[in-house]
Amino acid sequence: MENYQKMKKWFYNGNELEIVDTFNYLGLILNYNGTFLKTQKHVADQGRKALFSVLRVCNGNFFNIETKLSVFDTYVGSILSYGSEIWGFHKAADVKKVQSNFCKRILGVRQTTMHSMIYFELGRFPLYVIRRIRIFKYWTKLLNTDNKILKCCLQDQEANKSKWIINVRNELFQMGLGYIWEHRKSCNSSYFKTIKHRILDIFKQLCIERICNSSKGLFYQHFISNFTLQYYLAKSIPYRYANCISKIRLSAHNLFIETGRYNSVAKNKRLCKFCDNDDVEDEYHFVLICKKYKDIRCKYIKPYYRINPSVYTFIQLLTVHNIKELTNLGKYLSITFESRNKLRQI
Repeated sequence: MENYQKMKKWFYNGNELEIVDTFNYLGLILNYNGTFLKTQKHVADQGRKALFSVLRVCNGNFFNIETKLSVFDTYVGSILSYGSEIWGFHKAADVKKVQSNFCKRILGVRQTTMHSMIYFELGRFPLYVIRRIRIFKYWTKLLNTDNKILKCCLQDQEANKSKWIINVRNELFQMGLGYIWEHRKSCNSSYFKTIKHRILDIFKQLCIERICNSSKGLFYQHFISNFTLQYYLAKSIPYRYANCISKIRLSAHNLFIETGRYNSVAKNKRLCKFCDNDDVEDEYHFVLICKKYKDIRCKYIKPYYRINPSVYTFIQLLTVHNIKELTNLGKYLSITFESRNKLRQI
């Protein structure tokens, strides 16, 4: 950039213009080399500041999870996606961190929890999916605009094979929608709907594939059904109880089935240390089997689940659409988690 500054000089009305590395145009940081690394970092910083303010308000007013998600979309998501029609093909790792940290925070799970499970639990699409949708919406709008300046700009992009237009073309062919690119001159509103549905479907399929192929998703894959905010999160269950249910469903707890992997303990050797069953201390054992919590279990878990328990009834318990049963499950988990932590310290 320094050599370029020495070689070129630009003037306007007799005044020399300063040549800079970056320029802030309407809130977007534009870099001289045409990359958007600094752009997404700037957007992420602005979104992070907004997120701190939002969390302060949400925590002070005891908003439920559904409301928190809505507030995030309105006040933070809009900032993180600002101008993404232009820079949205960038991976934007910093922007992703802001959203994932928020999602994991409201669920009360650790930061290492698998992203795909988080998205499925909340019924949320990551921001890179939203950016793709906005890009194609913008592209179809340009194809149908009557604005001559915008039409000339798009034609110039295609003629010069700009990186943005190449990415649009490549994405369409990768999604199996190459025919839309080939017939773009006759593009109509139905094309965008097709593209949007395909983007969302591909993400859902990718999520399911990642969960089913991951050792961390072996338990959670039993809960994969509808891609939506899960029932227990959408209902009026006390926040701390809902968090306990999330930890069990997402395997974001301190049971030996999880902590054992950190010390490379064989899965069949991760036995419960608080009873003499010689069972692996997994979610099923902790909730329905372990003798240490028998009295608490009898108080909060219905006989249908705890008498002659099975994995099938366990899955039923964690997916039941009954607020009272879910609240009692949350109470049971809250008490037993606390009891277990005390036992570990002895």
